Amino acid sequence: MPAYNFNDKVSSVICGPEVHAVFCDDVVNRSNDCVNGRGISQAGWISNPRIGKNDAISSVYIFPYNELANPAVTLFENADCTGSSAAFLAEGSGSVKSFNMSSLQQGNMGNDKVSSVMVPFNIVLTLYQDDGFLGSSF
Repeated sequence: MPAYNFNDKVSSVICGPEVHAVFCDDVVNRSNDCVNGRGISQAGWISNPRIGKNDAISSVYIFPYNELANPAVTLFENADCTGSSAAFLAEGSGSVKSFNMSSLQQGNMGNDKVSSVMVPFNIVLTLYQDDGFLGSSF
């Protein structure tokens, strides 16, 4: 982000309703993932005053987001939808999408780290206690 000189200066973010953003500690690679998996992502209208990456964001990738056509569930490390976050997009309205532990870790959301979630209208989210969709479900 040298053009705006935001390198290692971002502590909070606000995303508009039609934005999916990926904030990375380093650069974004060609598959729109953060290098070394260090970063956060969120989709839709989200205001996150404590993104869990205080003054560590070096690059941002922003692309269009349509909650109705391609809804996303955003997981947060802290209560009240704050802290490190990871957005997981479905493949279209009415589709079923599953994410296992490796998907969560790739999205920078580690094991037993989710404390709050943001779920779009008309989306059903089931979380499982253990990897492989095992254990108690919530």
